[in-house]
Amino acid sequence: MKFFCPGDFNGTVLKGLNQLRKEEVLCDVTLNIGRRKVYAHRCVLAVSSAYFKSMFAGCFVESSMQEIDLTEVTDDVATLETILEYMYTGEIEINNRNVGILVKLSFFFLLQEVQQLCVDYMESTICLQFSLKYYLDAVAYNLSGIEKKTAPFLRRRFHDFMITDCETFQLSPEEVLHLLKKGYLKHCSTFHILQFALKWVGKGQTQEHVDVALYMVDLCVDLVNIDSKIEFDLLQKECENLVHLKTCDKIRKKVGTFLKKAKGTKTKDKSHELLDKDIGELERVLITLSPASCILKNYLENEINGNLGSPFATENKALLDICSYVPETKSWYHLARLFEGEHLPKFLTDFTAEVPYEMIIFRENIGFLKPYEKKLYLFNYRENVWKRIDAADVDVADADVGLYNSASLKHYRTFVLGGSNKIYLLVGKRIPLHDDYLSINFTEVVFCCYVLQDDGETWEFLFETPAASRLRYSAINTDEVVKMNVAVSQTTNEMLVVHYSGCWESVFVVDLDSDSPQPVTLLAEYKSHYNFDKYLLIESKDSFVLCSVKTLQTGGDDCIEILYEYKFKSSILRKVNEDSVIISSTENKLPGSLNMDLSKYPCGIKQQAGGGGSLWILEGDLGELSSLTEVSFQTDLEPVIKEHPPPPFPAVTRLYAGCVSKRLMSSCGKRIGHFVIKNKKITLYVNDSDKYI
Repeated sequence: MKFFCPGDFNGTVLKGLNQLRKEEVLCDVTLNIGRRKVYAHRCVLAVSSAYFKSMFAGCFVESSMQEIDLTEVTDDVATLETILEYMYTGEIEINNRNVGILVKLSFFFLLQEVQQLCVDYMESTICLQFSLKYYLDAVAYNLSGIEKKTAPFLRRRFHDFMITDCETFQLSPEEVLHLLKKGYLKHCSTFHILQFALKWVGKGQTQEHVDVALYMVDLCVDLVNIDSKIEFDLLQKECENLVHLKTCDKIRKKVGTFLKKAKGTKTKDKSHELLDKDIGELERVLITLSPASCILKNYLENEINGNLGSPFATENKALLDICSYVPETKSWYHLARLFEGEHLPKFLTDFTAEVPYEMIIFRENIGFLKPYEKKLYLFNYRENVWKRIDAADVDVADADVGLYNSASLKHYRTFVLGGSNKIYLLVGKRIPLHDDYLSINFTEVVFCCYVLQDDGETWEFLFETPAASRLRYSAINTDEVVKMNVAVSQTTNEMLVVHYSGCWESVFVVDLDSDSPQPVTLLAEYKSHYNFDKYLLIESKDSFVLCSVKTLQTGGDDCIEILYEYKFKSSILRKVNEDSVIISSTENKLPGSLNMDLSKYPCGIKQQAGGGGSLWILEGDLGELSSLTEVSFQTDLEPVIKEHPPPPFPAVTRLYAGCVSKRLMSSCGKRIGHFVIKNKKITLYVNDSDKYI
């Protein structure tokens, strides 16, 4: 009969052997790491590791050696002890400090189980803080899954987080060269690249470090020049720190020459000049409205705890941050922080509202409008003050509104910026009417346009859609409102209006420079479902392009589809039959955003805006990643896709694209230097006039 020892006999034996190893009893092999010695038993090593089995049981010199030198394999005795602990007990402790060495040793000793445990640990702890280290380990040891999941962090956060991290200065020349060739430094500013090169070469001091650093300086020739005296001073100080290092003479002198040349092209520091009234020279700009980090953190905690209906807790009553991006200089600025108070419109913090509000920028003012209200709220981000402008009262000259109470009908209002920084107000109104001859009720859509006068309060009437060109349909559901997209050309000052109501889609154009502006109908179609509510108006070099951004169900790729084109001054809307063009594939998507239900969040995972001649797509994952993509159109409507430095915050509630006076953002805002995480909280570090963080 066969009997079994009660309990875990095998485990007891292995633990006993491990104890003998620790006491250095009956050990028959010594593993040397420098002057340190680690004792073990050949049989246990051979059973646990194919590497040691081949070494001890094969025809190798080491098979008869009492001591094995592993100095060239690792210098980390503690991690080697962790590996031996696993061989003897099957237990292993993995943390973010030893996981890289464990991957290396498991790869070398052919311990596939340990390597898989390390991969599982990495996947469960991937975040911005560890992504660079995990990525480099994945590249070195062919962990394709980890490489794919960490690469988005490098693409989107190397420029404002990793390049200034202390661990990045410890990278080898081969690793830095790999990152350069992969394009992970493409969003880095000239200042950050030069600063990194100087600090990094000062720590390495080898010829290989110098060669790679010189290559980095050569890359800066094609980048935006340094335009801040603070940055000049910091770089000159870094050069001075290398004076005593003869191996770094080349890089120090080359950066010094670069700085002298760049400084010679500047007359004076204009970073704090404000063109108060001059609106001649314009630059493109994006304006974002983001929830304060405490709002976002509080919301995510409520979601985890199942308390989505709970009110938001705020710190110092901070609610929203207004930031801006200037594509020309690739710079992000913090303009203002909005706090709770009587002047803040309530709809700005109503994250669950079904009807979105609109934004517009007017010199140093940002306007907010809820389409069905008569008020335009202006926030002066230069002086941090609010102002309210009442929209014009709508008076339709030749409409009979006696059938229903006109005051009960909803008017859809939108503001748009035109030439010479003029603000236009367009109002869409559904008017219920009755035909006595046919004895039927029907609905008529009327548009009225006004322009804001120089006093900032008075509205001047411009035009009204004439009765002959108004849409009429039998439906008389007064709950359904007119919706529209409106754009004014910065080139010709033509207003293009796309609207949809009651399954009707219509497009008309108006020349605002005309002495008597009159709408010209370009399209009027009845459809069983809306299309135009999904499209954006983009101004190209000589036309307006009506396009849409969609996410394909197969594969999740983002693509752009062009529907119509209006050539300026042509009075013709041309239907475009072009195939969809992929903007970003699933490989470039944010890791956490593919399976998110966008409707459940209080702020946008993805925002789109058309303005300044381009379509802008901003995407965030509510954590550590975000992306910014620009799509512009050539004259043949071929899309040009360009990635920009992602915003240094994880989510937005609104995005606006337009043009403002040049240097307005840099003079009114504080440049955002870094995306920083402390204690798992998102913090914005902002540069002010006397320090650079």
